[in-house]
Amino acid sequence: MNTTNMAKTPAYIQKQKAHWWAIWNKTRAAIGQPDLSPVDPSQKIWRVEFRAGKDLLKDTWNIRTWSDMFARFGDLCAQTGDVIRYTVPNTYDRNRARWPNHPLWEVAVAEIVSDLSEMREDEDPAGVKSVLREQHIATLIKNIRGTSVTLAALEGRNSEALPDFFGQVATKLTNSVNSEPEHVAKMLKNAQDRYTFVTEQGLEAMENAGIFSETRGA
Repeated sequence: MNTTNMAKTPAYIQKQKAHWWAIWNKTRAAIGQPDLSPVDPSQKIWRVEFRAGKDLLKDTWNIRTWSDMFARFGDLCAQTGDVIRYTVPNTYDRNRARWPNHPLWEVAVAEIVSDLSEMREDEDPAGVKSVLREQHIATLIKNIRGTSVTLAALEGRNSEALPDFFGQVATKLTNSVNSEPEHVAKMLKNAQDRYTFVTEQGLEAMENAGIFSETRGA
């Protein structure tokens, strides 16, 4: 899942991450602001860091290669900024969903939308999964057709006999399922577990579990 980390400048001074000062000061120069000094304790920077685990990258966003990362990283970060919020607590309202975003969070999300615009396909996870599901289905149907045609050739059938032959194959498969119901049920369950992230049932379960809904207070 996504997590966030708020880091202050002292940590970067102690860990000698000098490259961040060059990055921050380049950004400040672009908007006409003076450089920051790592030795001046009165100058502070808050850095918002998004962390995405392997399961989120691979199963939710189908990010498996660097090209996938460059294409969808902006979408991932934009959605993270929407569903995981850094808020200003309201002591008179216990419903965190109504707490306003912290100004720091508003700035961070705005920068994500602006700076990562070239790394977005404007897709949400459900849309990505829908495409993947249809691709899997199309590939499997193509494989079933190829295997069935090969079987017909081995049994000496001609092209005119293929429609009837496919019906016979379907009957044989049905009989096989009926003869081993427990084994086939286990096979189906294993397949459902394997492809849970691209099936409609899997998407519904993720929404019901609230995987994309989390709010944090300042």
